Amino acid sequence: MIKSILCIIFLGLAVSAVPIENQRDLLSSALQLFGLDQVWSNIQSLGTSTVAQFTAILTQLLFAGSQLWEQAKLVFAQLVADLTNHAGDAVPLVSQAIAQLNQLLAQGK
Repeated sequence: MIKSILCIIFLGLAVSAVPIENQRDLLSSALQLFGLDQVWSNIQSLGTSTVAQFTAILTQLLFAGSQLWEQAKLVFAQLVADLTNHAGDAVPLVSQAIAQLNQLLAQGK
């Protein structure tokens, strides 16, 4: 939990150093990299806490290496498929994906 909070703080500091127009590009690129751009509005609708958790996870994955990326892409692909087919059940689907991604990140350390 503390690592996630620190990651969010460091991301906030790093992003604040990037000009506003480039911040959108950075987030957009990360979302596209993991295929989340098509369901990002569903994730955003769950609140700032969920968005912060995803931002922290994406940031950690960007520095985690390609093996974790590939594993995370599977989780994200399943999430996209689930949200596309069952958008009304977003809360448990996103919660499950966050738990799986946190587990991947913990195993990768």
